[in-house]
Amino acid sequence: MNKHFTQIIDKNLHGIRNASTLHKRILHTLEGLGFDGFDIIKCNNTEIETLLTTIPEEVFIRYETEGLDQNDIITDYINNNGKPIFQSDAFRLLAELPFDIGAKKQASQVERLLGSVGINNTYSIPSTIKDSNKKMVLSVYSTGSSSEALVEKVKQVESELSLLTTTISRFQETLPSSFFSPYDKKEVLTSRQIEVLRVLAKHSTSQKDAARFLGISTSTIEKHCSAAVAALNAVSVNNAIYIASTQLKLI
Repeated sequence: MNKHFTQIIDKNLHGIRNASTLHKRILHTLEGLGFDGFDIIKCNNTEIETLLTTIPEEVFIRYETEGLDQNDIITDYINNNGKPIFQSDAFRLLAELPFDIGAKKQASQVERLLGSVGINNTYSIPSTIKDSNKKMVLSVYSTGSSSEALVEKVKQVESELSLLTTTISRFQETLPSSFFSPYDKKEVLTSRQIEVLRVLAKHSTSQKDAARFLGISTSTIEKHCSAAVAALNAVSVNNAIYIASTQLKLI
């Protein structure tokens, strides 16, 4: 099975020229294993950088605006232990600690936030990036599945997930530094596109609410968002907000 799966991965990752294509190929591979979503981050002890994600835009925005990204519990565990972990296990381990009430409260908030969009558990697998003190982490989930169902699903394809994570990490080592952040001109977005993304990011709001806030139609908001996604070669509005905020410093 692993030999056949290796061939599938190699085929899916062959000839990729941009992050959008990589996103689609990884999702296609994971769908073949029974998952419908993923998140890829690069992290060390002091910073977390989201590279690709299928997490819905509203969750991503709320996660940051509510300060839930200040102490990523699963990432902390991976940095300290270097082993894969289920979100449910990370929260269980945290609950067993006698102190750190703030972290427990944050864990509960994250659990409710992800659960609101049907993500009831995740499985995160780390891989060390060569010649770096950073780790790449692939997290997978299956929308609508119970926490227990995800655990059982992972058990069936655990070796394939490990192989996929290692392969993506090695693939990332060969990429130019501009692959995930190829933007050096602020003119890449119009002032209106920046304004729309800023409202979505700062106010943790929906596109409908953003339209009401700016006094324009929802369809106009959608057009600005689509144009921003295309201009930034992003994979979603969520990803466009991330690029405009952390890489271009526009919002």
